Amino acid sequence: MGVFIQKILRKVEPVSLRYFLVAFLASISHGILDRLARFTYHPPTPLFEDLF
Repeated sequence: MGVFIQKILRKVEPVSLRYFLVAFLASISHGILDRLARFTYHPPTPLFEDLF
């Protein structure tokens, strides 16, 4: 996702603003993806007998 954000912000000037925006948007997207992952079913150990 970070590479995608970098490609979108390729023409942002100054460079320091670009770096800040990439870091900021990457942390936001990471938080969103973490929250979405909680809705999926991924137990820490595989439950082969579970039919879910």
